[in-house]
Amino acid sequence: MEDSIVKPRVSFTPKIVPFFTRDSQIYANFTPKKFPQFLATFASTLGSFGLGCVLAWTSPALPDLEKRQDFGTLSFTQTSWITSLAILGALLSGPCSGFLINWLGRRKTMLFMTIPFTIGWFCIGFAQWVPMIYIGRFITGFSGGSFTVTIPVYVSEFAENRLRGMLGSAMVLMLVSGILFDYTVGAFVSWSQLALVSSTAPILCFIGLLFTPESPRYLLAKEKTDEAVKSLKWFRGAKEFYEISPELSNLQRSIDFGSDNSGSNRSGWKCLLQPSVFKPLCLTLALMFFQQMSGVNAIQSYTVKIFQSVSPDIDPNLATITVGVIQVVFVFLSMMFVDRVGRKLLLSCSFLIMFASLSTLVIYILIKESIPQYFTWIPLVAVIFFVVAYSFGVGPLPWVLFGEIISPNAKGFASAIVTSFYWIIAFISTKTVEDLANLIGWFGYYSHLALICLVGAIFVVIMIPETKGKSAEEIQNIFVTKQPSLKDQHEGTGESEKLNTNSEIVDVDNNLSLGSKITSDV
Repeated sequence: MEDSIVKPRVSFTPKIVPFFTRDSQIYANFTPKKFPQFLATFASTLGSFGLGCVLAWTSPALPDLEKRQDFGTLSFTQTSWITSLAILGALLSGPCSGFLINWLGRRKTMLFMTIPFTIGWFCIGFAQWVPMIYIGRFITGFSGGSFTVTIPVYVSEFAENRLRGMLGSAMVLMLVSGILFDYTVGAFVSWSQLALVSSTAPILCFIGLLFTPESPRYLLAKEKTDEAVKSLKWFRGAKEFYEISPELSNLQRSIDFGSDNSGSNRSGWKCLLQPSVFKPLCLTLALMFFQQMSGVNAIQSYTVKIFQSVSPDIDPNLATITVGVIQVVFVFLSMMFVDRVGRKLLLSCSFLIMFASLSTLVIYILIKESIPQYFTWIPLVAVIFFVVAYSFGVGPLPWVLFGEIISPNAKGFASAIVTSFYWIIAFISTKTVEDLANLIGWFGYYSHLALICLVGAIFVVIMIPETKGKSAEEIQNIFVTKQPSLKDQHEGTGESEKLNTNSEIVDVDNNLSLGSKITSDV
């Protein structure tokens, strides 16, 4: 066996190296457990559930504030600030969270942010004057927005290839669940009680994260090998080291590969200029642009009016709750299919159905004066199909791809850019609905939204790579010119899923160096 080590390197890698020879056959039969990954995903995405509560709180709370007159009659300026300060806080959270996830780590950043998150809700719930609500809204927006940075990174780094798409979609599922939660509970409690009930989300998130470890990829990147071993064993439900050793080796090699090609040896923001980082970053920003400019904010803002155009006596709470239920159901269905169908197909179909729905609204506006009254259900059906399409594709999948295609070694800075850009576009698209509608009319407004969705579908088909089932290195290799992938370097390794969990083919030098770090403590 020693001779096999000292022999000159040849064009293939030995199937079993000395460090992993023991119990290698047992590892080949080891199947990682899903429950720890589901548990960690649920615990972390309670933060996005809390963000959903932040975004939805004003819908039932502002009418209740007006009704109760706790602070007198609120001016338009006051209600505008109450609504927009959360968005402003979320926008500013991007750079801060991008720094923290590299300095503190993914898990510790989320733990830290649950503290101001809870304090912000208490500021609102116990507010004695309007500025206290302002402060609470900004703090909850800032804290909740930080989870849009950390969750995609954290989940993508511990999830298996076979589960990465499903678990990556969980953030949006919990976000829309939080929105539905506040819509529903807000129909029965006061604005202050709703704030205190919503504070349970960050509290439960903090408790849940106490029982989950840090991302193994982050720990390896920080050269905390022993902690990375314990983390990966927890996430895979493994009892022995040899059960996760090949995956750990592949993970280390992926980090080394990313360091070589993302320019992580460069300081600060310069690494973003490397093609392997800059290209996927631009693709992610484009997806976020199409997502927010597709018209989802306009549709959600005017859902009640569209429902009331069909049934004038409809309860506004019923209309918003109905849309919330649709979103939750179809984001959940997207989770179930994303790792079977693939990201690209779901995204392109989603954009095309949204285009068809908006085109239907455009045609209806154009001919509504000349059609019978009983056809007023058409815009309602168009809106429902739009929400369905958005929920199973355009809503969750840009976040999944963000966690997958950005080089892990540049995710700190990239996350700051992507999240800040997302909230800027969200703010602009929400603020300009009325202005654009007054300028070009609803016919022109919905027409331009339909065009954006069509262009988005074409963009996805031409520019977005399929990442279903691919390992981190294979995905990074897509954006690197003339760089051999791990699959190319090792003949006969099979599909990427086997590379991640079932491969016994490992690089001799890398495994020996990694093994020397671990064997003294394992």
